[in-house]
Amino acid sequence: MQAPTLVNVGVVSVGAGASRLRRLWLLVMVGVLLFTILRPVASALATGAPLSHDDTSGLLDTSDPCLPNDPYDLETLREVISSDPPPSAPVFINRFLSVQYVATGALIEDPADEPIDPVPDDPGETDPVERPADTVPVQDAVLHVFNTATRHEFAISMHRTMLEEIHRCRIEAGLTSATEGLDDPSAREDLRRIFLPLIQTMASQASGAESGSVQAAARSNGIDTRVIRTPTTAWPWRTISHFSNNCTGTLIGPRHLITAAHCINRRGTNNWFTFTVSPGRDGNNLPYGSSTISPNPAPGQTAWYFTHPQWRNPATTNARQWDWGLIVIPDRLGDQTGWMGYVALPAIILKANNQYNRGYPACGGMRPDVPVNCQPRRLYGDTANCYPGTFRFQGPDGWNRIFNHACDTSGGHSGSPIYQYFFDNSLGKLVPVVDAVHVASECDGGGNSPVCGVFDFYPSVARRTTPGDLTVISWLREVFP
Repeated sequence: MQAPTLVNVGVVSVGAGASRLRRLWLLVMVGVLLFTILRPVASALATGAPLSHDDTSGLLDTSDPCLPNDPYDLETLREVISSDPPPSAPVFINRFLSVQYVATGALIEDPADEPIDPVPDDPGETDPVERPADTVPVQDAVLHVFNTATRHEFAISMHRTMLEEIHRCRIEAGLTSATEGLDDPSAREDLRRIFLPLIQTMASQASGAESGSVQAAARSNGIDTRVIRTPTTAWPWRTISHFSNNCTGTLIGPRHLITAAHCINRRGTNNWFTFTVSPGRDGNNLPYGSSTISPNPAPGQTAWYFTHPQWRNPATTNARQWDWGLIVIPDRLGDQTGWMGYVALPAIILKANNQYNRGYPACGGMRPDVPVNCQPRRLYGDTANCYPGTFRFQGPDGWNRIFNHACDTSGGHSGSPIYQYFFDNSLGKLVPVVDAVHVASECDGGGNSPVCGVFDFYPSVARRTTPGDLTVISWLREVFP
């Protein structure tokens, strides 16, 4: 069937011939690219073998805990928050640590809902002056923990001396960093911007979808520029985890994830969500398995949820500034995937570096902000930089807890990481570090919210990791190795 076409090439016009040659060259290049990217995936799916992982040689020593001999009686703390029935009076473990029972809650299987918050009157600042995190004095902290086995919630009071010593120890040991690095992150995060939209268009045409369609009712500037990120086994995407309750989280330890508080708890209630955590999920493919947070966990399968007391208070206004949480899952999935680091960076550095967001949008429903031809349980990420816009809700440390960003998101992206790359001296490479989690949008077209327009440059909302949050994360990693 090819012979007549080849013979007729000589009688077409020069312009048409050149056009055909350009199309032929483009198809060859796309074919080579697809073969390079998709061959390992196709081979693995055909044989049933797991997808290949990046080289994991030269990982940091990630031993837990950092301080020897349990100087702050953290084993006693674990016993207290595991007790059933709970203690009726506050328990003073030592002068650095105390615990008080708060309430008994319920575990529910409902999907998580983004809480409706009014857009604050404060327009925020575009260039706030914030001092470096290591110059911010450590403060006492209170954190709420929910035990999925007993369903009891406790308030834990932590003294600044303990928080500071644990965090300093973990910094010096390299335990706040990621487990792996990349020589050139742009090769993974940026260069594929050239090809992925083209590949998506071809995939849409192959499936019979409308060619070249975009989501005009979607995110920043009214156009959705997210694309599917694959393979999800690539570093660091494999640390980003699909939650079966329409959320996303990120491994920052072997069984420790950072996410949005509304992915854990329905604000203003004692209802806590159950769900399955699947790192690196790609459709129905679970390359690293999963960990299920069960309403009736077997012995040794307890999960722990951590939220801020202001989030737990139903009277709190503008709760988005407290919409971040931590989870300890039953299974050490991070031993397979590695994990990202965590960092607090002042606004001037956040705005100077490329920020990325990758998450699992919830397909279906009536919301107009889901990706066009949305593929369920697939990892999506914007082709643009999540450039910060305005910063709001300044705390006593001088840091703003919230910033708006430019990446396209929708329901399901809640809890997904805003991350960048930071040079790690121990690895001699650039490593991914989480500096915020996505929590909301301000023009998603749902409820009374308008649809994003061409002048909505920063419609998405992220809750930052502040200097105080860093010490709490390090403390959590110490309590639950």
